[in-house]
Amino acid sequence: IATMLHDAPDEMKGTLKVPAASHLFKTRDDIVPLKSEKKDMFVHLVMQGLYLSQRAHPDIRTTISFLTTRLQNPTEDDYKKLTKMMQYLRLTMFLPLVLQVADDGVLLWWVDASYAVHPSTRGHTGGTFTLGHGSGVYSTSNKPKLISRSSTESEMIGVFDVLPQILWTQHFLTHQRNETVTAVLKQDN
Repeated sequence: IATMLHDAPDEMKGTLKVPAASHLFKTRDDIVPLKSEKKDMFVHLVMQGLYLSQRAHPDIRTTISFLTTRLQNPTEDDYKKLTKMMQYLRLTMFLPLVLQVADDGVLLWWVDASYAVHPSTRGHTGGTFTLGHGSGVYSTSNKPKLISRSSTESEMIGVFDVLPQILWTQHFLTHQRNETVTAVLKQDN
């Protein structure tokens, strides 16, 4: 994180309490594309953020997931979204990732999806699980391969996309403990 913040230009100074604004997935065609030097900085920081989101900061995964779709032709608007994430990282640089196993051994999974938030009308799916306290053992945030026709269908596709990881994790931990592990899926539809 320190390297990313050091590499970031001065216009990315400041702090924010959230990694993205509510308009993260909104794009406009009338925004000016980034010039070469700024585009290189954008790509550099997004790729560092991708590594960071996989290793220690799952809370930026949705923002990074979106920004990676903008690497080919980033705009000034995308750059502002990256700036917000960098300001969030500056504020949360020393925030620890806490993981703790509960006594009951239940795997709690949360899966949520958004309907038609990308310009291609695809939705966006996020999933995470905990063994008791703290999330981050496994998290995902991605654009599904299927285009849904409704919000409810987006939610079902989201569960379908995360279900293989849920089952794999349950089987893996069952074999490690030599006892059955229960997985509970929390989903809002």
